[in-house]
Amino acid sequence: MDVTPLDAPLAATVRGWDPSRPLSDDESSQLRDALARHHVIILRGHPQPTAAELARFANHFGPVAPASDMYEGISFEHHEVMAVSNELNEKGYERGVAGSGALPWHTDYSFLTTAGKESFLEAMVLPPGGGPNTMFCDLYAAYDALSDEWRARVQGLMGHHTLLAASGYSRPEGDADELKARERQRNPELTYPDDGTGAWHPAVITHPETGRKALYVSEFVSHFEGLDVEESRSIVRELLAFATAPERVYSHAWQLGDLIVFDTVGTVHRRDNLRTDQPRTMRQLSTLLAA
Repeated sequence: MDVTPLDAPLAATVRGWDPSRPLSDDESSQLRDALARHHVIILRGHPQPTAAELARFANHFGPVAPASDMYEGISFEHHEVMAVSNELNEKGYERGVAGSGALPWHTDYSFLTTAGKESFLEAMVLPPGGGPNTMFCDLYAAYDALSDEWRARVQGLMGHHTLLAASGYSRPEGDADELKARERQRNPELTYPDDGTGAWHPAVITHPETGRKALYVSEFVSHFEGLDVEESRSIVRELLAFATAPERVYSHAWQLGDLIVFDTVGTVHRRDNLRTDQPRTMRQLSTLLAA
């Protein structure tokens, strides 16, 4: 496989993957090294994998979240492969989760004690032009760039992560299509693996394999231990504004068949508004950190 770094703050492209066979030990090591170096890798130019082949590939990075055991009310083509889709099923609900609208800066499954380690997104259906870009921010570089004062301030903080927190940072009242998109997401049969209980994680996290430290903040942080909600949100906003400076962000323009693997310990990612008249379906998987 050929790994080519992008002219961007993070990310590299990978060509030469053959989904029809398991990765060799050398190939697995090559990809893991590329991910450690670049934090986001984009596999392109390969035949479309089956859902089982995609799951087999993801399991080379670690145990994959059993998505079908975690979400109810949507269908799965494989128990580890989830649809992120705004296409409608036979009942008129979105086929997957988080299909329409914007997504805030977040880390996958941070609302669980066993949060995401790597995530995988494969573009299956795209509107003309690919739809909105997905942005990735390097939180290792953000931590390294913190002032001594900020580093001391965040070092001991524990953040409470929950899906419900995101609405506290984003208010779509002025955007009619965003409101329509949020309404469209309301599948009464869909149950998420977070009922608001959430999970606690340190604001500075160490990657279990590379040993690198990263900020671990996102718009899923409802508050920090010992601080009230408003002060906590102010800290999150300030840290994210600092972290997501252009020199630490890669904006990905999707092409059909792209498979992105990203380190969700040391990055946050977001998406601009995906309109309800722009059909788009992704396959999504995540590996999980050890409890």
